Amino acid sequence: MHSAAFTQAPGKRRVLFLQGCTSPFFAQLSDQLRASGHQIYRINFNAGDAAYWGRRPAWNFRDPVAALPEYLEHKFSTIGFSDVIMLGDTRPVHLPVLPIAARYGARIHVLEEGYFRPNWLTLEEEGINGHSRLPKDPDWYRDVGKMLPDVRDGEPVANPIRLLMPYYERRDNKAIDHLLRSGDPYYLLPLQLNSDSQIQTHSSSRGIPFMIKDVINSFFRHAPGNAHLVIKNHPLDPGFIDYAHWIKRLQRRLKIEGRILYLESGHLPTLLQSTLGVVTVNSSVGTSALLHGCPTIALGNANYDIPGLTFQGTLDAFWNNLERPDKQLFKNFRKTVIHTSQINGGFYSRAGIKMGVSNCSRRFELAQSPLDALLAKTHGAA
Repeated sequence: MHSAAFTQAPGKRRVLFLQGCTSPFFAQLSDQLRASGHQIYRINFNAGDAAYWGRRPAWNFRDPVAALPEYLEHKFSTIGFSDVIMLGDTRPVHLPVLPIAARYGARIHVLEEGYFRPNWLTLEEEGINGHSRLPKDPDWYRDVGKMLPDVRDGEPVANPIRLLMPYYERRDNKAIDHLLRSGDPYYLLPLQLNSDSQIQTHSSSRGIPFMIKDVINSFFRHAPGNAHLVIKNHPLDPGFIDYAHWIKRLQRRLKIEGRILYLESGHLPTLLQSTLGVVTVNSSVGTSALLHGCPTIALGNANYDIPGLTFQGTLDAFWNNLERPDKQLFKNFRKTVIHTSQINGGFYSRAGIKMGVSNCSRRFELAQSPLDALLAKTHGAA
């Protein structure tokens, strides 16, 4: 911890807000914390930040990102923030604050979309996703699971969905129905956003198109000859990359036309119920696959990539080694993750924001994070 000392009323903290989501969530959370007596500070980095923050006091940082470490160092040294709240931990404007906050002993609270959607948000200290402090030891989850009560799905949260043209929905539903009626075996590859930090930071992939190419090549060489590969696009994909064209070119080159089905839409639970197995990088769809008991392989750094849950071998070996996840281990994993890192609520609907802000503010008041409390009880994990 930095040697500088700052005094403040017991239980009252100096909270720095950085970039949040494209909704009033962070602004309303700051109002809730201010009403509880905490001192609130904010840095806006662009016009969108300022618009969602409204008329609340804030600093406006307009210099190059390279100047941000010195700027933050000055703010920390003069104010002594006790806490930092941010959306995601890999944004360019968030990366410089992490080592500075650690030196000054500030708690870092990272919010993001939930690991278990649609009713949950993620709130972890220090890092999320590939930077999460959640252990990867299956025996730890087996032990911790005995201490925790069962969890349900939380209060339902409405979130906006991508509006697809009716043509795609009709076409894809017809294709899925035909596949299921045929009884032909298939694997499922749900795509992630190419710009997702999960792809950019927590995987070795050069991007989604290259990942698709690698998976199709492996499928062609090693999957059973009668199997199909269903590739489903992300529901919020902006359409900058023409995956349909990319996949058609690969099919023609490998001469496997008719074995790959590309979907823009489709009911994911229906696909998960009948698939032989799921290939993902580190998408939250992986947890849905495990919930459905699907054999799953994670090609990137995923917090659910744990022996007993996911396949631990190579992609080439996966196609013919389809072990289902340990149901009891997944049950323990799910309730542990929800207990330690999930907040019931949403970012984009009025009711979801209200619920999420209330639950986040209650979690914020804890002297110790739920994960730290569990780690203290179990003396950590290997």
